[in-house]
Order: sequence, then structure tokens, then C-alpha cells
Amino acid sequence: MPEQSDLIESEVARDSGQDTPRSSDIATPRAQYPEWSRWFWAVVAINLAAFDDTADRVNVSLPRRVLHRLEALARDAKQTPSGFKARMAFVR
Repeated sequence: MPEQSDLIESEVARDSGQDTPRSSDIATPRAQYPEWSRWFWAVVAINLAAFDDTADRVNVSLPRRVLHRLEALARDAKQTPSGFKARMAFVR
């Protein structure tokens, strides 16, 4: 899915401290890069909510053994449990 790959590319750029490219009409980049005039261009829609860093409070139910394991892993990594869980979202 093109949307997913563009979203991942933008998210990786943002997580590594790079700027996320600004949206524009198709004419702007085509004029900016005339050497790519014979390339195939595509327009994709990206849900900007995926880039929202607003903190949300989340209530999850986990078995105690899982919760204790997560807290131990966070402690070993010298992170807060919430911060550890958030960082785990980006580990594959």
C-alpha cells in the first residue's frame, strides 16, 4: 500500500529528527525536480492524525505476570513503564 509506505517513511524521518515533508500540489515538486519529469508521480492521502504526539491516557487490562514483566524490563532499561511501552511500539 503506497499510503502505508509513505506514512512509515515520514514517521521514520520524524523519529530520527528530520523534518516531515510538507504537503503540496503535484505541480510544485514536478517544477522543483525537472530531471524527474519522465518519472511516474503519484498522490497519496496520509492521515495526519498518525503524527499527533498528544499524550492520551490509556487503560489496558493485562495479566499481572505480564505487567510485572513489563515493569521489570522498563526498570532494567532505566525507563518509566509508560516510556518503555511507548518505545516498544517502534521495535520490530
